[in-house]
Amino acid sequence: EDVYLYPLRGSAENARRLFLEYLHQINTLATTPEFYNTLTTNCTTNIWMNAEVNRVAGRVPLSWKILASGYVPEYLYEQGRLETMGLSFPELQQRAHVNARAQAADKAADFSRRIRAGTEH
Repeated sequence: EDVYLYPLRGSAENARRLFLEYLHQINTLATTPEFYNTLTTNCTTNIWMNAEVNRVAGRVPLSWKILASGYVPEYLYEQGRLETMGLSFPELQQRAHVNARAQAADKAADFSRRIRAGTEH
């Protein structure tokens, strides 16, 4: 698998509210399981739905690119939700690709810092 870390634009408060909603949703799954649906109930659509439920400021409009989740990074770029550092999307995507850094960091105590090297603005 290819792994990418894109720097997002947004407030810490929105991130906090979204994170707390995820914790609530995860805890709910322990008592009320849900079916996973590749198209409508997946990791990507759940982010969008949680942003809707929490009325996250500046939430991106629903698009087929959310349903076809492989297009989400490009969609977020188009919507101005990524810190672009003045880069085109292909350049940003190349910078966000962390596989080599992750393999090099392996089990290092500062793994998180190492894989983010070069992705910040």
